[in-house]
Amino acid sequence: MALEYRPWLEGDDRELLQIWGDPEGEQVSWFRQTLEPSNDGGVQPDGSRRNWKRCIVATDQGIPVAAGMVMEQGLHSSALWIYVEVARDHRRHGVAATLLTMLRHEAEQAPSGVRAVTTKVDEGTSGAAFVQALGWQVIQTSRFVQVDPGVLALPRFPKQSDQADEDAGSELVQDLATGSVELTDVVGRWYESVHRDWSPTGPLSPGAVQSFFLADSSGAQGAIVLRAEPESAFGAEVQPIKKGRVRAFAVSYGPHPAAAPSEDPPADVFLGWEPELEPEDAADAVHDLVALVAYQHPVVLEVDSSMQPLTALVDPLIEAGQARQLGATTIIVAD
Repeated sequence: MALEYRPWLEGDDRELLQIWGDPEGEQVSWFRQTLEPSNDGGVQPDGSRRNWKRCIVATDQGIPVAAGMVMEQGLHSSALWIYVEVARDHRRHGVAATLLTMLRHEAEQAPSGVRAVTTKVDEGTSGAAFVQALGWQVIQTSRFVQVDPGVLALPRFPKQSDQADEDAGSELVQDLATGSVELTDVVGRWYESVHRDWSPTGPLSPGAVQSFFLADSSGAQGAIVLRAEPESAFGAEVQPIKKGRVRAFAVSYGPHPAAAPSEDPPADVFLGWEPELEPEDAADAVHDLVALVAYQHPVVLEVDSSMQPLTALVDPLIEAGQARQLGATTIIVAD
């Protein structure tokens, strides 16, 4: 089998999709969308930024049968994404290995100077078997977990002396604008903390946090926070003048795309906590906020293995049949 290798050309996607068929899992579907002509990245004429990228295609008698891509990441700039896919009837002939070698060579020219590569695959797929055969290290797993409504008891909030029963906890549970400086700060620091040990981002600017997680363009539709009880520096008898610190946050993005069609589709919820909380306090805050957001309607949460307070909550719910995983577990690996 004499194959030729060349840069990606416009129209290759149409030919490859006919040969490849349906994607084998969500990660394949996502990576296929990254295949396009190579570019040098940087600021574009419209002011947006593009990530440096190289795409290579393998052809058999002029027909594309395989392709690969390596590109710089946005938030996680300590490693490059890398991906290859080969038509089924051309596998086990060294095509993927050749593409990987060529892409690693291209990666030497990445303007960031980053050379480490990473990729993600769905558990149980041929991609997972391939990276396992290569001996790549699993650095993280990620799942989408649907929590059914009402499976967690609502938290009991203390009532102030001047409050009606229905107002108890009103100073602890609050809607917050997605453009809030306070929300932007805690979201950024939380995201840094849960990725620090396996895919570090470094300090995130408020603009980056807004762009990726909270701006209208990210799909964010609203946010709710759970606060600590406000305290007064002048003792318990004096009314506090400051709100309590945010303990946990939840941002809604509307119906989750991976959920089955339903009259009450689960909301796609991005949930985190103040990273400086003690582990027990973080676990309590996560429990209480999940109970609140999933009280009347189902929610879907993205749960990475690095998110200990969240995994400790959802795993028993899954075992009890009160929550369920949607789709396959995503495995993130590095060479």
